[in-house]
Amino acid sequence: MHGMNQAGISARASRASDGRQRRRAEGKRSSPFALGRVAWLVMCWAGLAHAAPPAFDIPRPLAERLLSGHKVRMLLLGDSITNPIFGTFYSNGTDRNHFPPPNGFHNVWTPDEGWYAINVPVVGLSGGSGAYMNWRGISAFCRYFEEGRSIGPRVNGSDLPDGRVGWVIETAARWTFVGEPLFRTQLRMTSTLFTPESTVGDLKHGSLASEMIGRGDLRVRHIVYTAPGMASVPQIRFSRSGDSPVTMAYPAAGATPRWAGMDFPARSAQSTWNPDAEVFESASSMDYAFAWTPGQAREYITTGTMFYDAASTGMSVICLANGGDNSLDHLRTQATFAQPGWYWNRNRGFHDDGLVSWLDAHDMTGPGVCPVVMVTVGTNIANPDNGGNWETVAGLSTEVYANNVRAIIARYRAAYAQRGLDPYFLLVSMYDFGEGFPNPFIDSRAERMYEVKVTDAKPERIGFVSMPALMGYANGGGFLESWYHTPTDFHLSSAGSIRFAQVLWESFQASACEADFNGNGVLNNDDFFAYISAYALGDPRCDMTTTAIPAQPGWGVPNGVLSSDDFFYYLIRFAEGC
Repeated sequence: MHGMNQAGISARASRASDGRQRRRAEGKRSSPFALGRVAWLVMCWAGLAHAAPPAFDIPRPLAERLLSGHKVRMLLLGDSITNPIFGTFYSNGTDRNHFPPPNGFHNVWTPDEGWYAINVPVVGLSGGSGAYMNWRGISAFCRYFEEGRSIGPRVNGSDLPDGRVGWVIETAARWTFVGEPLFRTQLRMTSTLFTPESTVGDLKHGSLASEMIGRGDLRVRHIVYTAPGMASVPQIRFSRSGDSPVTMAYPAAGATPRWAGMDFPARSAQSTWNPDAEVFESASSMDYAFAWTPGQAREYITTGTMFYDAASTGMSVICLANGGDNSLDHLRTQATFAQPGWYWNRNRGFHDDGLVSWLDAHDMTGPGVCPVVMVTVGTNIANPDNGGNWETVAGLSTEVYANNVRAIIARYRAAYAQRGLDPYFLLVSMYDFGEGFPNPFIDSRAERMYEVKVTDAKPERIGFVSMPALMGYANGGGFLESWYHTPTDFHLSSAGSIRFAQVLWESFQASACEADFNGNGVLNNDDFFAYISAYALGDPRCDMTTTAIPAQPGWGVPNGVLSSDDFFYYLIRFAEGC
């Protein structure tokens, strides 16, 4: 399976270089979806009065931006299914653990402008050392001996030296040195970027994204925490494959706490690193001369590394997803901890200001970026044990689930608004978990998510995708058993993560087809008559071009004027098909 996937990656990599015109051509050649699952969703089951949602409903501007990749910064909210740590092969090429969708994204998606960055989270352990490697094209190794430990997101106390609550957004590593480190040369966190030609044992763990990034203007950003009054280590020394190390001053504390990046180039003019034959590796240590004050505690806190191509205008994807997370875990703050309707003892959550700072440090909020928040919560049901209403009653999703998704949208709109940004949202209802068709629970989740989109004040900023409709159902309903990690573990396999990514990408392609005017993924006469009706009413969506002459300046570029050029342009697009 692994070898077949790698061959597919090479083919997709060659297609990615063809740019926007080739991508449009691919979209026109492919049938949006010949899905029997859509017909199934049209059916209603007893006790549920909502109309079935479409297989997908993605605003065309969002679909086009995702396909171009131009400064797209996607934040994926989820749980263990979408946790970015997993996705490793055994030496014989079979799956070692489950494969979250980001593994598929980094190996399937071919944005026109390529990939910008891959994030490397730390390893969450209580002591000793730990490592992971995954098919996104990265690995990490953290050493927590003597002075170190991992700390997680929580709102019922602080694991930070300044006492701030909720500022650990994803798992972080903390080392506290009292006086000079016992082992200054000991490596604390090692971060690795793989290219498809680089090997670890008998395996190739590189991805399409890591190949693109590693062959660009590769930079390294080590993300650390600093705060007023916090005594940090003075410097950190970073090794570089095939090159001399770099020693950098720890970011100075400002007036407020923040997550900050320590940026340096992966290679100098003297570098001997060969991305066609070697992995790129950078590791942090305290290996430098400094007058350490006996008895004084100094801190080093990191939430991981980001490898990025400084010359790229492409896409990046990061995740906020921990095993067991439900919708309330993505909403909880210090103020709501243990309050009625929020569970007694669940402490996962974060502070809004900490979230914005964490996004800043990952280049998710910079000038010209297009933030996209993918919401996949719903696999784990939020039925609080201390009062409040439940998300599921009698096996069906309630309006409480829809309201929790609405609250997530509101929270992230407010967070990005602090940086003057209005994010898109992509609501993805999760796939069937072994039940087969009909699956009222899974399908009711999809219905509630679609309800959120169509009732939102800004539906044009929200896309919706139904994974049951696109991937099918278990037990003969189109969802292959090989897409599960095991027959009894319904996390995705490597093949499942690929399929998840494929159907999403195909839904973007179908949604970007201009001829599919009603946006239902099927091109037929309904689209033609829908355009004519909208054109007669002066609908601004009908403004599609400046000229009706192909290949001339202004072809396919709206000019704010509805004219016969737009009508004939649409006729040409309709005749070309999708």
